[in-house]
Order: sequence, then C-alpha cells, then structure tokens
Amino acid sequence: MANDPEKFLQVEESVENLLAALKKLYDEAESYNTSKESLNQVRDKLVDFIASSDDIVKDTFEIIKIVKSIGGPEILRRLDLVIDRLNEASIKNDEALNQIKNEVTNEFELKSQTVLKTLKELKVFCLANMALLIIGFAVIAVLLRK
Repeated sequence: MANDPEKFLQVEESVENLLAALKKLYDEAESYNTSKESLNQVRDKLVDFIASSDDIVKDTFEIIKIVKSIGGPEILRRLDLVIDRLNEASIKNDEALNQIKNEVTNEFELKSQTVLKTLKELKVFCLANMALLIIGFAVIAVLLRK
C-alpha cells in the first residue's frame, strides 16, 4: 500500500501530461483549421485574379488583332500626322498670342502717352490758374489798400 500514493501521483502526473498533450493537439488542430480557412481565402482570391487576368488577356488579344488589322506602321504614320498638325496649331497659337501681346503693348503705350500728355496739360492749366489767382489776390490787396 505504500506504493499506492506513488502510483496515484504517477497516474495523476500521467493524466496531467495527457491533458497537456490533448490541449496541445487541440491547439494545433485549431491552428490547422485557421490555416485551412486562410488558404481557402487565398485560393478564392487566386481564382478571382485568374478570372480577371483571363479577361485582360482576352482584351489584350483583341487590341493586338485590331492593331494588326490596321497595321502598326499605319498607326505610327497617323500619329506622326497628328503630331505635325499639333505642332502647326501650336505655332499658329504662338503667333496669334504674340500678335495680341504686341497689340496690347502698343495700345497700352499709346494710352500711357495720352494720359501723360493730359496730365502735363492739366499741370500747366493748374499752374496758370494758380498764377491768375495770385495776381487776382494781389490786385484785390492793392485795391483794398487804397
């Protein structure tokens, strides 16, 4: 009977080890389930990606067929024509802008000269009026002294 408590402790330790092993096994099984779910999500996303890639490949193939039917050199020739027309339009726009700029500049200079001339005339007129006023006051002062 002296061995009974020892055996009981050994059995208890074995049960605890077994419970720990079962817990670890359970945790690993849960981990595998989580991994399985993650893999399923990745698989679903890959399937969606492959489906969308398939659409892109089909569209790209259609574009290649169209380019082939028109002809690559013809597309390049047409692009060159468009570029030439754009360059011509740009040159015309630049010329028109320069003409407008010159007209505005000339008009501004002409108006500025007119304003300056008017200001000078106004200055002369003001000075003449001041001189007349001074003379008038001088005459009045002389008359008032008599």
